[in-house]
Amino acid sequence: MKSKKGKIIIVAVSVFLILALLVFSLLFIFSRRNDNLSPIPRIEETVLVDQDGIKVTAIQLVQIKGKKWGLQVRMENDTEKLVGVQCVYLAVNHLKDNQFRMQEHFFCHVEPHSSDEDVIYFDDFFDETNMSTITDVELTIRVDEEEVDPSTGLVTTYNMFETEIIQIDTITGNGQYIRPSVENGQEIYCQDGLRIVIEDNKTDGLRDELDLSIFIENYSGKNLIVGRDVYLNDDDEKSSFAQVTIRDGYCTYADMGTVSLSSFPLQKGDEREIRSLLKITDADNHYEVIFEEYITTYVE
Repeated sequence: MKSKKGKIIIVAVSVFLILALLVFSLLFIFSRRNDNLSPIPRIEETVLVDQDGIKVTAIQLVQIKGKKWGLQVRMENDTEKLVGVQCVYLAVNHLKDNQFRMQEHFFCHVEPHSSDEDVIYFDDFFDETNMSTITDVELTIRVDEEEVDPSTGLVTTYNMFETEIIQIDTITGNGQYIRPSVENGQEIYCQDGLRIVIEDNKTDGLRDELDLSIFIENYSGKNLIVGRDVYLNDDDEKSSFAQVTIRDGYCTYADMGTVSLSSFPLQKGDEREIRSLLKITDADNHYEVIFEEYITTYVE
C-alpha cells in the first residue's frame, strides 16, 4: 500500500508534466505562427506636405494584429484654421486602391495650432492578394479648410491644396511581390498586357442587390479608362454607369456601383442575366477606343 507522501509526489509529477507539455505546445504554435508573418518593412521619416502652415509627415509602417497594414502619419497645423486632412489616392506595390472609398481609410480633423497622429489603413483587399511584403507606397494628400456654422453645426469646406503623387520606398522590404491572382470571378478580357475580371457579388442583408466590381491589371504600356454600362433590358435602358482610370503598371479592384437584382428578369431557373457594355479607351490619346463589347454574366 502506497504512503500518503508517495501519492503526493506522483500527483505533483503528473501536474508538472501536464504543464510542461502545455507550455511546449504553445511555444510550438507561436513559433509556427510567426513563421508566416513577414517582418514590418521600415521607411525613412518622410515629409509629405509642408505648405501654408500645414505639415504632414510619414513616420512608419505599422501592422495591426499581424494582418492589417497601415502608414502612421503626423499632422501639424500651425494656422488659425480648422483643417481636414485626407488621402485621396493610394497605391501599394502598384496595387491601386479604389478612390471612391478612400475617405473610409483616412480623414482627420486637426484643430488650429495643434498636432495629431493617425494611421492611413490599407484596404482589406491586400489580404486577398499574394502580397508578402511592402516595397513602395504612393499617395496623394488633400487639405481642406473647414468652417463650422455655430448655429447649425454644418461644416463648409474649402480646398487649400492637393499634392502630386508622392512615392515612399521601404528600406527593409524583403520577399518578392507577386502580381495579384483573382480566385473568383469571370475573366472577360486578357490580351496585350490588360486583364479584366468581373467579380459581381450579391450584398449581404435583406436588400436584394448586386455590387458591381471588376479587377483590372494594366501592363499594356498605356494609361487606360475602363467604363462599364449595365442595362436592364434589350431596349438599352441603362441601370448603372461607372468608369475608372488605371495607369500603366498598376492593378486595382474597382467598385462600379450597385444595382437592384429585382430589376433584372429571371432567365435560367433561378439565375438573372446581367448585360453590360465594357469600353476601354486610351486616356492619353484622344480617348481612342481600344475595346468595346457587350458582355453577359449570370447571378443566382
